[in-house]
Amino acid sequence: MTSPASRLTQNTDFDFPVACLDAQDFSIVPPFREFLETHGCVVVSNRQSAIAASYQIIIGSYEYVKTIFEKNGKLVDHPFVLLYDSDKTKADDLVASHSVKVAIIQAKQYSPREAERIFAYFFVGSEMVQSFTSETDAPLDALARTAQGEADIYRKNFSSSGERIDHLIQEVYGEDERARAVETSKKTKKRYTTLRKIMHNLFAFRIPWNFLITLFIVVLAPLVWYGIMVGAATLGISSSESLIRRGAIADTNRPIALASVSLTQAELTLGLYKTPLTLVGQQGIIRGQERLLSLLRDVLTSETSAIYLVSESKLVGGALFSLRSDPEEHLAVELERLKNHIAVTMGTVGLAQAELGVLLSEAPFPFGLGSVRKVALEVRDRFTSLHKSLGQLTNLLTLYPVISGFDQSKTYLVIFQNSMELRPTGGFIGSVATATARDGRIGTLEIQDVYALDGQLKGHVDPPGPIAQLLGQEHWYLRDSNWDPDFRKSSERAAWFYEKESGVKPDGVIAISTPFLIDLLRVTGPVELPDINDRITADNFFGKSIFYTRADFFPGSTQKKDFLGILATAILEKITTMNGIDPTALFRAMTDALERGDILLSFSDRGAQSLVERYGWAGALPTRTLCDEENDTACFPEQIVAIEANMSVNKANYFVTRSESIDTTISPTGEVTTDVTILYQNSSPNDHPASGGGTYKTYLRFLLPQDAATEGITLNGRPIPVRSDKQRTTRTAQAPLPYAEVYTTDEGSVVGIAFVVESGDSQLLAFSFRRGKPFRLSEKGDGVYEMNIFRQPGLLGTTLTARVHYPEQWIASPETQSNAAASLVANPGEVRYNTALTKTTALRVHFITSP
Repeated sequence: MTSPASRLTQNTDFDFPVACLDAQDFSIVPPFREFLETHGCVVVSNRQSAIAASYQIIIGSYEYVKTIFEKNGKLVDHPFVLLYDSDKTKADDLVASHSVKVAIIQAKQYSPREAERIFAYFFVGSEMVQSFTSETDAPLDALARTAQGEADIYRKNFSSSGERIDHLIQEVYGEDERARAVETSKKTKKRYTTLRKIMHNLFAFRIPWNFLITLFIVVLAPLVWYGIMVGAATLGISSSESLIRRGAIADTNRPIALASVSLTQAELTLGLYKTPLTLVGQQGIIRGQERLLSLLRDVLTSETSAIYLVSESKLVGGALFSLRSDPEEHLAVELERLKNHIAVTMGTVGLAQAELGVLLSEAPFPFGLGSVRKVALEVRDRFTSLHKSLGQLTNLLTLYPVISGFDQSKTYLVIFQNSMELRPTGGFIGSVATATARDGRIGTLEIQDVYALDGQLKGHVDPPGPIAQLLGQEHWYLRDSNWDPDFRKSSERAAWFYEKESGVKPDGVIAISTPFLIDLLRVTGPVELPDINDRITADNFFGKSIFYTRADFFPGSTQKKDFLGILATAILEKITTMNGIDPTALFRAMTDALERGDILLSFSDRGAQSLVERYGWAGALPTRTLCDEENDTACFPEQIVAIEANMSVNKANYFVTRSESIDTTISPTGEVTTDVTILYQNSSPNDHPASGGGTYKTYLRFLLPQDAATEGITLNGRPIPVRSDKQRTTRTAQAPLPYAEVYTTDEGSVVGIAFVVESGDSQLLAFSFRRGKPFRLSEKGDGVYEMNIFRQPGLLGTTLTARVHYPEQWIASPETQSNAAASLVANPGEVRYNTALTKTTALRVHFITSP
């Protein structure tokens, strides 16, 4: 007979034990499932597991058991069969034919205690067949009976703690002792009188010191034990969390077991104090500790769920990228199961988050301690971040079946945008790749150099004016196709160019910008690139990128494979193995990039496109605001959208930083004016191509609402000349810099500004505009001003200060998105907000008139 300990080591792919449970009648399953899960098993019911099982349990009639064996076979060496009301002959037949252990049971619902008796027989019983159809059946040996009794005392549903203690006394001393204990518990007044006498004798030194020491140990020993067990549980949970973050899932068994056992011991010990503390009116102490243990139990459950989730994700990820040639089930089913498990994990994380919030609010011991409270706040933030990442991952799994070629093969264009040469949707398109999706699997990326593709374009396409005048190009190509800041339009243009140049019509476009690759390198660690015999890390990425993408590196530009494309392929290969990779950090890197716009998605399928637009991954410019949801309050939305394009044919954006200041003034009459100033600093060492940097020539666009009127544009305090429409549309040599141009589109007004920032120099750009629509408070005397500040995909190195000035007779109540690096200050007549512009953000100010 295999012992329980040895059973746990049978699964080499996933060390956490998996129990496959097939039942003819699912209504009797709960106590058996509860026993398995309480003892650390992941239970898979009435279906096959993608992970090798450690236990196989079948519950049903003789015919049902035979059917399960014919359908699924034996998953382990010695399955356990719970056979309905059957004679021993049929049980012996199952033992002989399938080498199983059989418990003959009734087709009824069993209590948790009865389920434990049956499993005790499975683990330690010597007979191969045992009947459990009456109370006198199934004798247990002393060891199993003791373990069963302890677990039963803990799990039994008592109406009060006194009832649990009565039960414990009865189990240990018998019915007479229990009756005496009950009788004694009714004499509360007499006990307090006795206690006073004891204290009197104590202070009169009438009690022997050895008795006092013994009493001290009896009272405090359980308390010390409780503290040790809580500490051990916390240690196990912390160790397991660290291992999960490192991707060492196989090593989590011991800390998970330590935490589980320690929590059980702590819960039992706390029960000993519950009645005495309740009698003296200290229920709050018990309630606080119960919540602490409940929190630890919820966190442990979350970790157990996360372990299973990571293992399933690794299997599914391998299948998605064709690393698993013979999947056990159809990928669509696996993806749906993974999505459902994420929902369960989100639920357990949300429960732990709520428990922690209550503890922080009520501050029982030890949450009143400053150091513990600080750690608890950090844990709460991690819960929030994890919950958000899991939500985004659920969205990805919702999208994936729509785009992964289950109905027909699909081809997607992947464009790699180098953000060190900034362009409107993230960066210059140095290389592209195609990826084919079929039956849920993604094929190998086929990288192509964009210059080689552009050389295949037949015919002429007029480029946008700034490309023609600032780059001196008379044709428009795929490499410059992302000129429109709305990725939905730029992706359509990129797909059109790619079809004309390659003859292949893509079913969608995926844009990946440099900041996302850096985040992935922080997660994966160093990546080897055998094609160029180099090793890339997050720290040396920028330097290596500049070196490998400079103009004179590859002989014959039409034959080169772009550095970013090679790197992206290598990172993808490393991620699919998940060895030594922190899965939570990987998910967070992906979801953060989607939120920032460093991953953008566009699909020809209407259903898929509708999903990415709903999730905010389509790269659409902001149109709707929270003001659209206001009903009874005056709300004034302001959009600050600035889009840059590097027109200097270098990687100067690596050396350029920006300090942006936005000042909005609301006059007593409701007039709204906004001043935007941006300080550019270019730390490029020189203009030599080998440096990667040099003079930064840029074309900056401000996108304004229809009612906005430009009031002034200056560079270092000097007005910038504004060109006429005729000059703007002329396809001749570039005009002297700086210059500005103002024109209108269907979406609103556009102010374009072309200027340069020399190496080692700085420039201060100032721009102001006035809104035609006034800001009016409601009849109730309240209103909301909302400033939405757009962060361009791929943009790095920008600090932001936003100020809102308002009449002093108003009272302001500001709020903004959570950001640890941000500060929000409200003074009379002014609200100030400082932050690093890492994503699109919003500042909302609620106004009321002072009484």
